[in-house]
Amino acid sequence: MRDITATILKLGGVEIPANMDAQPIPDLEWRDASPRERIFGFLRGGWMVFDGRWKLCRYYAGSGPLLYDLKNDPRELDNGANDPANRDTLNQLDAELNREIMDSIEQAMHDRLPAPHSLALDVPFGMEGWHWQFPAPAPEAVKVGWDAQ
Repeated sequence: MRDITATILKLGGVEIPANMDAQPIPDLEWRDASPRERIFGFLRGGWMVFDGRWKLCRYYAGSGPLLYDLKNDPRELDNGANDPANRDTLNQLDAELNREIMDSIEQAMHDRLPAPHSLALDVPFGMEGWHWQFPAPAPEAVKVGWDAQ
C-alpha cells in the first residue's frame, strides 16, 4: 500500500517529500490526514479498487470481474458484476482501476530510464561541467495522473 511510507515518515516526525503521492493513513494520531476516496490494491495476478462501499476485483487468470457491495455483503459472497443494476458502478470502478494500473506502470520505471526525454534540446549536454540528474524528475503528466493529459 503506497501510504505506508508516508505514514512511517509522519510517525517519525519527518516531512513527506512533495514528489510523493503517498499520504498518511488517517485516524492514527494527527488530524491533518484525510481519507482517500479510493483504495487500490495490487498483488501479483490480482488488482482491486474499493470506494468505501463497492469493491471491484480483477484477476490475471481472467475469471471475470468480481463486484461486491460491502455494505450489504461484507463477506463478499454475492458477485454483483453481472447484475444490470450495478453496470454503472462496475464501469466506473473498472475505468478507475485501469487508470490506476496505467499510472502505476508509468511511474514504476520512470526513474530507471537513462534518458526519459531527448538530450538533443539540452544545450549544455556534453560540455564541461554537465551532469545527468538521476533519478530524473517525473514528468508532470505522471505526477498528476492521466486526467491531466
